[in-house]
Amino acid sequence: MKNRNSASFNLRAGLLSLLAVICLILSCQTRESITRSRIKSLEKGLYRAVYFKGQRPEKLRLVDRMAFYKVPGLSVAVMDRFQIEWVKTCGYKELVQYQKLTPQTAFQAGDLSQPVSARWLSSWLKRKVLTSMSSLVITLLRPPSLEENSDRQ
Repeated sequence: MKNRNSASFNLRAGLLSLLAVICLILSCQTRESITRSRIKSLEKGLYRAVYFKGQRPEKLRLVDRMAFYKVPGLSVAVMDRFQIEWVKTCGYKELVQYQKLTPQTAFQAGDLSQPVSARWLSSWLKRKVLTSMSSLVITLLRPPSLEENSDRQ
């Protein structure tokens, strides 16, 4: 009976020490190792946006998605606590000259500027800086008059 109790105690002590070692290993992750794992999950763990009923979600690689959508280059910046945590670029700036992307590569905003412009316009209309959308269009699209051109000369 005594052997059985001591064997049970030894088993529990062994499991407890194994659990302590596992917790110690997991808590020893550095900021760099966490960042590397996040980058890897981005590169190899994209999911499709739409699934059919009964279809299993499949992971897609970033490079494969870029090829599918014919995107020559991509730059991703991830922020954490209001600071840039990491920046990752892949692909090319120009396919003709095969210039690789760098974190300093500037991109055109394109469609991303539309929501910003809409919000700006909405706030101006609310504050009555502009009376209506048509007044903005008239102001922007008004052809220059002869008097304005004579001032420039």
